[in-house]
Amino acid sequence: MELYYLENRTSPNGNIAYFWRKGGRGYTAKIDEAELFTSEDADLIIRSAEGSPKFVKHEKSKVHRVSFQAVNIDDL
Repeated sequence: MELYYLENRTSPNGNIAYFWRKGGRGYTAKIDEAELFTSEDADLIIRSAEGSPKFVKHEKSKVHRVSFQAVNIDDL
């Protein structure tokens, strides 16, 4: 059975994706803290949240973790 993450697309923070946090405790940019849903449960949440916020579901198997490190240019 495929599982899904729910992304909140109303985030104003540029290229950072925010996902529904485990236990319904807000949102997180850390994929390890994100809740996983069945397709049916994800669709139910999307339908029940019509208008705000906008959610998009992503298959777990197609979401890849990306990490980065900020560097202070003065330290180079």
